[in-house]
Amino acid sequence: MKKFTLGILLAFAALTLTAGLTACDGAHLHSYGDWETVEGREATCTESGLQMRRCTLPGCDEVEERTVPALGHDWSEGEVTKAPTCTEEGTQAMTCTRCHTAENFTVPAKGHDWNAGEVLREATCITEGKTHNVCLVCGTETDLTLPMLGHDWERTSVTPATCEEDGAELYTCSVCFATEKKELPALGHLWENGDVLKEATCVDAGLRLLVCARCDEEDEREIPAAGHKPEGDFTIDVRPTFESGGEKSHHCTVCGERLDVTPIPMLDENVPIEYEFRLLRNSGERLAVSSVTVTVLDGGVEVAKSTASQLTGGSYRVNLPPKHYTVTVSGLPEGYTAAEEYAAEPYDPLCKIYLTATPIAAPATETTRYQTGSVMHDFTIPAESNTTGQEITLSALLRAKRAVILNFWYVNCPNCVAEFQGLENVYRRYKDRAEVVAVDPYDSMAAIRNFGETNGLTFPMARDEAGLSKYFGVTGYPTTVVIDGEGVVSEIIVGATEEARFASVFEKYTADGYFVNAAHAALVRTEYLPAAFDRRRAQ
Repeated sequence: MKKFTLGILLAFAALTLTAGLTACDGAHLHSYGDWETVEGREATCTESGLQMRRCTLPGCDEVEERTVPALGHDWSEGEVTKAPTCTEEGTQAMTCTRCHTAENFTVPAKGHDWNAGEVLREATCITEGKTHNVCLVCGTETDLTLPMLGHDWERTSVTPATCEEDGAELYTCSVCFATEKKELPALGHLWENGDVLKEATCVDAGLRLLVCARCDEEDEREIPAAGHKPEGDFTIDVRPTFESGGEKSHHCTVCGERLDVTPIPMLDENVPIEYEFRLLRNSGERLAVSSVTVTVLDGGVEVAKSTASQLTGGSYRVNLPPKHYTVTVSGLPEGYTAAEEYAAEPYDPLCKIYLTATPIAAPATETTRYQTGSVMHDFTIPAESNTTGQEITLSALLRAKRAVILNFWYVNCPNCVAEFQGLENVYRRYKDRAEVVAVDPYDSMAAIRNFGETNGLTFPMARDEAGLSKYFGVTGYPTTVVIDGEGVVSEIIVGATEEARFASVFEKYTADGYFVNAAHAALVRTEYLPAAFDRRRAQ
């Protein structure tokens, strides 16, 4: 019975790995030789040993010592000197193969080996039984307990619960025929929205009819007042003049009520007012750029100009005397255009400059890297490289749909596969207004097509023949890119996306007012609009 373990050997080996070079009084580094066992100090089974090594450099007598752990006994298999019984321990004598130390060790009792026994009392569903048993080794006799069986319940009748009344289930034991009743709580009404009896307004609650889908019971429920939804910017209700003040307010976009009514001081040509020139896309979202130049002209003479450092988040402010000014924009990023000039009015110093974006016809280059706010280049995915069997181009997709979602994935990406069912569910609801293209940069078309068919996916799937993953710098999968109807990269989402997030993205970028509302409001208020504004969207 060998007790000598590998652990002792490993401990000894670890001690031999100490550094062979250490500093010597700042003069030189020691260069030690091999470890040697000190004579008479070898490690034994019970006592530790001692080793030493010397520096081999001339004139240096530096010595290092280390302790070698005791080896521990290496026991032989030994001899049983007393055999164990069912109830008594035995003993076994063993000798160390190295130092010949002898020692007695305890052998555990074996325990009784009971026969099947004679049944004295059968166990039932609710009571224990008893057997008389004899040990097959030593002949000892005793009575042992049989555990109770427990009921074997079967459901024998059901009184279903209703919306308002409890039900019950009756269970009967197949062994002893005992019965037990289980209450089924009332289900409660499953209300579904019925007709609107009274529409809610911004300030008054409405009323809706509810119908239970189970029992056809009817009820009425209040529809909370919607609350006002004010416009983001003030509307000039009464324009100030040089003779009298004016008034501005936020208008509720639902009922038109004026909110936050604020007086405007009358104009004074000697008192500058703050003009704000806000760069916006047709969607009303800010364009955060650093290279656009906004120039303010008074009768053709430049009176103010923004610099790159002044444009932050697409907004530029300057104090000028109250006048009618002309505003021009230059240095727009690739793909963006604006009207030749805009008008800044003294009665409405907020001048919104709406920009139009259009996909760039020329293909992307090796240095192209898209980010949020970039205008896409047109791209082409050949018919043989996608599941539609027809050529896919971004320009054609945007002529037919309001948004395009690119989903970068590959077949063996578990997170990609996990989000696809949610994406498919949302796509089926929005496919008339938005397109999805799942782009795989790694797998063959056969593998992509097989995956789509096996998982019941109906949106187009494609190999990345256009190099789109490179242009977006995709390194994590899945990555979802949202391209709005103007061809602008509006969102880049890295990682698996839940169905609810997909739904909110589709809803936002396909909404009727996404491109129209802000530009239309500007047209009504100040009579300016980008020359390239696509009026097809406003219909």
